[in-house]
Amino acid sequence: YMQDENGERVDKFVEKFVPGKIYACRAILTNVSSIDQQIEILSQIPTGSIPVDSGFKTRTSFMKLRPYTTNQYKFYFYFPEIGKF
Repeated sequence: YMQDENGERVDKFVEKFVPGKIYACRAILTNVSSIDQQIEILSQIPTGSIPVDSGFKTRTSFMKLRPYTTNQYKFYFYFPEIGKF
């Protein structure tokens, strides 16, 4: 996060990846229906990056979303060097 010119907290988006810096990917999942939803999440880190914190290159996860709820799904990675992948 970062603060804008009014002091409000806003998301900080990556414009350029820096080697050795850990990045997070966050997905916000919302069930706007009145019934449970079983969902399948396919996640993949960028080519050339290394997984962090018991991470993965590619993973399929399953999640149950209760009615009218929101969950967060996060994973982390870094680039070991500058390159074109």
